[in-house]
Amino acid sequence: VPKIVHCKSHNLKLFDLPASFFSLFFPSLCAACSRNLRRGEQVICTHCRFTLPMTDHFTSHDNPMERLFAGKSRITHAAALYRFEKGSRVQQMVHGLKYGERKDVGILAGEIIGERMSRTGRFGRIDVVVPVPLHASRLRKRGYNQAECISEGICRATGWRHQPDGLRRIRNSETQTNKQRFERFTNIDGIFEASEVNAFTGCSILLVDDVITTGSTLIGCADVLLASDDVQVSVVAMAAAVH
Repeated sequence: VPKIVHCKSHNLKLFDLPASFFSLFFPSLCAACSRNLRRGEQVICTHCRFTLPMTDHFTSHDNPMERLFAGKSRITHAAALYRFEKGSRVQQMVHGLKYGERKDVGILAGEIIGERMSRTGRFGRIDVVVPVPLHASRLRKRGYNQAECISEGICRATGWRHQPDGLRRIRNSETQTNKQRFERFTNIDGIFEASEVNAFTGCSILLVDDVITTGSTLIGCADVLLASDDVQVSVVAMAAAVH
């Protein structure tokens, strides 16, 4: 029941409405399971926070992500936070991040990634964090780069330098979603470039994406970064279809 507050200066009675009253009409929903968030919960509920299918990539050498890139690119370390499966709560989170303007999902995932990287130390020194870029036309349409949300969260948690404009997508390729494995690799050939020549010389770079399937997009980006002298590239993602 709303509490009545007397305003002595104007002899008025005002309703002091608690936040829970407004939540009845404008509930905040868990980005993973769509249940109402309780007081103190943010972005995802406590149940999902502890039961979403996390990987062991941040502590495991030669994990499935690193095997995915072996022999294809000189990527030093690789990890994904969650296991991606169709119809899962993780897919709902990814969909909200990419198409539902849920930038907070990416930032939270990035903060969790950053905390795990700092705690395990397996990736070693990181000098700069670079997200996989969107083409300018797609960025205008969506309004934000979902990979940049994740990289921002990582940098918030770690204090690492964030360079969201480190790479450019110079050709707007077709979406990767419905392509076969070989088509995905040919679809990204030559579409990325560094914003500045030799901008990353001597750096250990963390390359960030939202979801990894074949890894073709990350390989295209990593190859551009590795063209600079004395560079190491590691990759992380919010989710991966490889377990």
